Amino acid sequence: MAAPTEDVTSQPLPPAGGEATPGGTAAAPSTSLAPPSNQVAALPTAPRPSSTSSISGSWKISDAARGSCNISLTRQALLDVYRASPSGCQAGSLAKVNAWQQRGQEIDLLEPGGRTAVRLFPTGDGAYEGAATLSGAKIRMTR
Repeated sequence: MAAPTEDVTSQPLPPAGGEATPGGTAAAPSTSLAPPSNQVAALPTAPRPSSTSSISGSWKISDAARGSCNISLTRQALLDVYRASPSGCQAGSLAKVNAWQQRGQEIDLLEPGGRTAVRLFPTGDGAYEGAATLSGAKIRMTR
C-alpha cells in the first residue's frame, strides 16, 4: 500500500440543512416553500380488510333467483377457516355452505370439502355482493 504524498487537511462540517460556502462558513438553510424536485408523492393506500370479528355474526343473504335467507358466520375455527350456518336457504349454493374464509377484502362461503360456493366483496355500505361460483347468480349479504 502506498503512503499519501500530500498532507491531509480537515474542515468542520456545515450545520444540518445548510451548505458550506467557499470561505468555509455555513450558509443558512433554504426557507423555500416549494417541495424539492426529487420528492415523490405518497400513493393512496388500499382500504384495510375488515377483521373477522367485524364480519362474524348474523347476516341476511339474498339470492337473486331464490329469495333470501339467514346465515351465521362464527369465529369458531375449523382448521384455517371459520364455521358458517345457513338457515332457510333454498338455493343449493347457499344451503350447503358450512364454512367461510376471508382473503383480503374478499369473503368466500365454502361448501364441505372446501369448494368456494360464493365469493363476496364489500360494497362500501357495510354490505357484500358477489356471485355463486357455479350458477353465477347474484348474491348480496347485509346485516
